[in-house]
Amino acid sequence: MSMFALTNARGETVDINNDKLLSYTPTGLGVHFTNTYSQYETYFKATKSTVAQGQFQINILFGDVESQAYQTFSDFAQFLAYQPLTLTYTTSAGTWYRDGRLNSLTKTEIGGSTVFATDRINESFTLEFINNWYNNRSAEYKSYDPDPNLAKYGKEYINQGANNAISDTNSIVGLAVVGKAILGKTEDESVTKADFAYGYFGEHGDNDYYYAYPESVVNSSEKMLPLVNDSKYFGLQQGSPCIVTITGATINPHWTVIQGGVTVSTDGFNLTLADNQRLIVSSYPEDQYARVYNPDGSFADVSQLQDFTMTNFVQIPEGESTVLVYVDKDAGVNLTFKEERMLV
Repeated sequence: MSMFALTNARGETVDINNDKLLSYTPTGLGVHFTNTYSQYETYFKATKSTVAQGQFQINILFGDVESQAYQTFSDFAQFLAYQPLTLTYTTSAGTWYRDGRLNSLTKTEIGGSTVFATDRINESFTLEFINNWYNNRSAEYKSYDPDPNLAKYGKEYINQGANNAISDTNSIVGLAVVGKAILGKTEDESVTKADFAYGYFGEHGDNDYYYAYPESVVNSSEKMLPLVNDSKYFGLQQGSPCIVTITGATINPHWTVIQGGVTVSTDGFNLTLADNQRLIVSSYPEDQYARVYNPDGSFADVSQLQDFTMTNFVQIPEGESTVLVYVDKDAGVNLTFKEERMLV
């Protein structure tokens, strides 16, 4: 695959840098901001920043020989009819994707181009972007084999100037030794699951900050997905859109996004899934939906069954976060989010 390729809504892909579609002088791969300032004497304080919609433009020579020019142009025009289009951009820095819609494709005669005269059709193609550069990242819940000696698993982290984890897997009893001291509990007092709320406990010692969370509860409906989102939004967006998929029998599934001990967003549905059904919830702005799919591929919109006491259509914040999904024990959980960049 060359530097640029296009994929249409039917899943067809065209390389736009080969003998039949020879592209050159691409522009519009960067970013443009409009910043507003409040002036005080010789100082300027930023008050608002917006990003302009990007436009990718490139020139294309159609056909490897003159006799093929018209047919190659016609084939490309038919390919463009199925929108939106996805541009694939591959460099030594990696491969990124961006969706858009056709803005323009010029059409002149052979030898009549305003760029320069050739024996082929020489045209300008412009794509209007509708989102950021992205890569899809996924996390899937994997169950643990039951351990008769432990009721649950956990992890404990200490921030001694960004030290590594001091233990990988401990029982909740082991975590309680440190946890009681941090929480100010006495030895006849018990440590409950609520005490190990997912995040900050407090200080212990010289500026050491402890964190602990349960990895999984064997017989619980709670499933945890740790995520790392390396998106870069230049401060203009708070999180990345995602698709949550719940597979199999469950009642009233719901989920919570937590970062640094704070609940960021929540979502849930008042419905019952059969063991052969899937609930798919998309928070992608260009394609937001909540559907229950049947084995034959048919689906029903269930957005009216969303729990409106929650924030709904969650987004994944930049950095590390945890998604807790509450479903029946045997239900499957998958989450895909867009790691996005405004500039690559």
